Amino acid sequence: MSRIQEVLLGYEGSDWINEADHVIIDELTEHHLYCMSVSDMQFRARQAIRYDYYNETLNALKKQHKDLKGSWLDE
Repeated sequence: MSRIQEVLLGYEGSDWINEADHVIIDELTEHHLYCMSVSDMQFRARQAIRYDYYNETLNALKKQHKDLKGSWLDE
């Protein structure tokens, strides 16, 4: 994996974890996802999506909303 891919995936180096321990984290994450209920997954996904929207600019949000609803609302 290239260094750019590692950074994009969140594998950049840190002072508390070595490279081999990322495998452990991936396995624990997969196990946690497998054991979650659907409602818990939806809650976690909703939190992540909201976080992403709150970190966007207002213009980007308005554009996405307009694309979602369609341009016929402006008429």
